[in-house]
Amino acid sequence: YHSNDPATGAVSGKLYNWYAVKLLQMDIDYYNAANLTSPWGWRVSTNEDFNILVAHLGGASIAGSKMKKEGIVYWSSSNVDSDNSSGLSLLGSGYRSFGSNGAFGGYTAEYSGWVVNGELVKLFSNSSACSTTLGEGKRAGHPLRLIKA
Repeated sequence: YHSNDPATGAVSGKLYNWYAVKLLQMDIDYYNAANLTSPWGWRVSTNEDFNILVAHLGGASIAGSKMKKEGIVYWSSSNVDSDNSSGLSLLGSGYRSFGSNGAFGGYTAEYSGWVVNGELVKLFSNSSACSTTLGEGKRAGHPLRLIKA
């Protein structure tokens, strides 16, 4: 949980690094292989999933605002352009850095993101855009968004 506080987890969930995400997908794959007639039904998103979503939402320069929960309850006062027209209702969730101190940052006020195949999808309260950063998502802790399979 952000700041190791379970109360934040009740709102924004846990933070995962890429290695934990890969292990989760392996568990999902093992479960599905053992339960062919009733697979779990969820999976970790891929870069292709993200690219399809962004294209469907009109491109990276405006897709962020369409994914973020509107208003300033879960984002800072600079979150004026969000409309959540995608229905994803993403909240500011922050991150945990990969440095030696493992510091937390960006909770609700500024930042949300999720790990997608080792890339980090980033959304900021003061921008309509979304972006990916290759590699950063592998070591740092970020939220995880699963996709209905």
